[in-house]
Amino acid sequence: MELEEERKAVLQFVKRKNKELAKNNQNIVLITCEELSGQAQKEFNKKIKYCDIFILLFHNKVGENTKEEYEIAWKLSHLTPGHPIIRIFKKPESLPSSKENVLQYLHSKWVFEEKCEKRKHYPKIFSDNRNLILEIRKVITDYFDHKF
Repeated sequence: MELEEERKAVLQFVKRKNKELAKNNQNIVLITCEELSGQAQKEFNKKIKYCDIFILLFHNKVGENTKEEYEIAWKLSHLTPGHPIIRIFKKPESLPSSKENVLQYLHSKWVFEEKCEKRKHYPKIFSDNRNLILEIRKVITDYFDHKF
């Protein structure tokens, strides 16, 4: 699975942030594909409608499940403007070792990026975990500053 280390870093950040937020009776519930690994994609998708913030990470490819999750979040954000807040983060690609997968991966990513840009969702590039966490911290801080 791509971006495993990055997802672990996000999980650790959320745990630390929740300790801080608990002082104000606030918290972040993080829903990840790892936590729902035994459940069908359909069940994971249902949970998206309860999200205040939808964060999508991608790297070398964008799979069908990721595209589906984004579509659900995007449609929801148009039913209730601004809910969920959608933020997309892209790690610059490193080409896979298998030549036959290169074009498939790049094509899926390019098509996804084009769709996002048409919808004014410009993926923010992150180079490492530190950079990713700083960006996610901004999103969460802005959310809590404006909600409460």
